[in-house]
Amino acid sequence: MVLRSQIYNQDGRIGIYATDERAAIISRYHSKRLRRVWNKKIRYNCRKDLADRRLRVKGRFVKRDSEEAKKYFASLSAESNTPETTLNDMGPPPPVRMDGMPDVNDPEAGFCPTKDAPYRRCRRHTII
Repeated sequence: MVLRSQIYNQDGRIGIYATDERAAIISRYHSKRLRRVWNKKIRYNCRKDLADRRLRVKGRFVKRDSEEAKKYFASLSAESNTPETTLNDMGPPPPVRMDGMPDVNDPEAGFCPTKDAPYRRCRRHTII
C-alpha cells in the first residue's frame, strides 16, 4: 500500500498530480472561468417593479411603521430643524390606474424607460 505522503512531488509530480493531469485540471479551470457571467439578468420584471416601489433603509426593505423607518424620519426632521415629519406626510402618491398599477406615461411616477425594459421604474423610495 502506497501512502499519499510518499507520492507528493515524486517522479515529476506537482503535489499528487502528474504534470499532464495538472495541466488538464488548470485548463478546465480556465475554460470555466471564461464562461462566468457577471452581469445581472432580470427574469421577472413584475418582481423588480414591486421591489423598486418598496421603502428601503440602507438598501434593505422596511415597513413604514417599523423602528428603522421611524428613526430615519426622526433624524431627517432633526437635521432640517423643521416640525417633525409624519410617516403619512410623504407627499402625494403617484397617479394610479384602475388596475392598481402606477401610470407609466406620468413623469411624476418615476419611470425611466429603456429599450429593453420600457416599463422599468427607477428606485425612488431608497433611503440611504
